Amino acid sequence: MVVRIARIGGLSTLDYPRNLSPYKDWGTKETRLVLRDDKVFLKVTLLMKDWKVPLERDGVTVDTNIGEEVVGKDNMYVRVPNRSEDPRHYKGLAEGLQKKYKR
Repeated sequence: MVVRIARIGGLSTLDYPRNLSPYKDWGTKETRLVLRDDKVFLKVTLLMKDWKVPLERDGVTVDTNIGEEVVGKDNMYVRVPNRSEDPRHYKGLAEGLQKKYKR
């Protein structure tokens, strides 16, 4: 594996972790030297050998909120109300009583 550094040239890496051995034949997309806490780290982004762009399929979106769940696609959606707001309401009432009637 060779790392190319601007104004310096190419440097070969001395060693790499054992868990990277399946990825030795993959190409490198980007390599960066990152300075963090007075230490220098090498960040390497690898390219898969046989990467194929996934096909677009019909997808469904789910959004969960306090009062409802929204399920749908681009052109239509369904709102399903839930009762998860009730415990929040009762918790607020209980906290109000605790503030009013302290021990």
